Amino acid sequence: MPRVRSHTRRTNRLRAWSAWLLAAAVLAECGAHAADAVAPETATGAPLANDARPPGDASIPFANDGGIYDWRGDGTRGIWVQAANHKWFYGTFLSTCVGLDTANAVGFVASPSGELDHWSYVLIHGGIPCRFASFTTSEAPPRRD
Repeated sequence: MPRVRSHTRRTNRLRAWSAWLLAAAVLAECGAHAADAVAPETATGAPLANDARPPGDASIPFANDGGIYDWRGDGTRGIWVQAANHKWFYGTFLSTCVGLDTANAVGFVASPSGELDHWSYVLIHGGIPCRFASFTTSEAPPRRD
């Protein structure tokens, strides 16, 4: 086994320490700027609480555990989702959701809290994500002919 020279060990240690110091400096700088961040506001100008939603936004609790009962696509621009309590919601997509109009099944990816809300998205066959721009309460979709 070849012998490692001592200056190579020192160089590796110096690189490791430099990486740690750089990471610590970046984190410290990010923390300093986070304190200067402006709190989001509602349309009335009142600041939102950390867990508050903008007016009109809705959510389906326990979406990742049986909270979704049914769904209906609205072409390629949105989707109606029925919660387990039979209330309807409508999600508008950020962009055209190609394949939704012909999909037989979709996957719902809930937010980290397990709710289906405006942070969630829909997966179409082939793993194509369709992200929500908004998610609000709605009337039932029009009946199919």
